[in-house]
Amino acid sequence: MPQSNSSQRMEQLIKTYIQACNNADAEEIAACFRTEAVHYGPSGPKWSGTATIGSNLAKRIQEQGYSWTVDQLCSDVDRCTVALEWCQATDKTGPLATLITGPPFLTRRVCE
Repeated sequence: MPQSNSSQRMEQLIKTYIQACNNADAEEIAACFRTEAVHYGPSGPKWSGTATIGSNLAKRIQEQGYSWTVDQLCSDVDRCTVALEWCQATDKTGPLATLITGPPFLTRRVCE
C-alpha cells in the first residue's frame, strides 16, 4: 500500500531532524521545532525556543560525538504522529541504545 503525502511529509521531517542532529547543525535542528518548543533532556536544564534548543543540542552533539540511525518509521496520519525505532551511538563508547519513541515536539509542524 503506497504512503500518503501526509505520511511521507511526517517521515521526511523525522529524517531531516536526525540528519541535522548528525551534522550538529544548530539552524537545521531549530527548523524542526515549533516556535514555542521546550526541550527536556534526561540530564540537563530545560531549553526553551528554537534557537536555544538548536544551539544547545548542536553543542552537546559535538562535545559527545553523538550520532543516530533510524531503523524503522511508522506513521499514523489520523493521529498525526510518527514513531521510530532508532539507535544512538557516540564516538567515545559505540552504541548506547536502541529505542522506540514518538517525538511530540514535531507533531504540529508535520501536520501543518
